[in-house]
Amino acid sequence: RLVDVTKEMESAREKASKAQELYDRAKVAQAQNYYMMQEADRQFSDAAGAGVSVSSAVDVVLEALKKAIETLSNALDPLQALVKKPEHVAAAEKSRQLLRQIEASVQRSASALAPAKKRVASAKEGRDAKGLANA
Repeated sequence: RLVDVTKEMESAREKASKAQELYDRAKVAQAQNYYMMQEADRQFSDAAGAGVSVSSAVDVVLEALKKAIETLSNALDPLQALVKKPEHVAAAEKSRQLLRQIEASVQRSASALAPAKKRVASAKEGRDAKGLANA
């Protein structure tokens, strides 16, 4: 009977040792998973920040273009009133037409970028890496 108890104790010790080994492996895996999650979170935050930076830079450029168009338009008004020669009148009209085309192009660009900006914001808020990449 003592031999049986000794064998059972040895078996229990081996099982406990294996359980401890598995537990240790699980802790290492958990730590690695935690590190990977932290790294993924950092990279996502960097990507989201880059998306917001690009969006802000585009807004600055579009705003600068709008101000330039306004400045040119304001400068063109008195010139158009002063010109008398037909070729100067035609050149002023052509300039006005080009300004309108540029203004329309800037407006289309701003309109086209609005949905992308919303997608970036939504992906950032929802922590959606695939959505952020697609935005």
